Amino acid sequence: MLAEYKLVVWQEPQGLVYQKTRETPFMAFSVGDRIDMLEGNSADWIIEKVSHAIYWNGNADGHQVTLTVRPV
Repeated sequence: MLAEYKLVVWQEPQGLVYQKTRETPFMAFSVGDRIDMLEGNSADWIIEKVSHAIYWNGNADGHQVTLTVRPV
């Protein structure tokens, strides 16, 4: 069975900051972690909320991790 992993980074009220889907899991995230954005976005963020959802996209089991962040 195939799997896909989606990472969504969200900031209120601006909305979507970053999104990526791949075939391998992302690292673990915790509230309070400080991250700098991936792939060239140099802003620093503090994670305020972490949520996980499982879905089926018709071809693969999906796992979506959504991080709600605020700037450092």
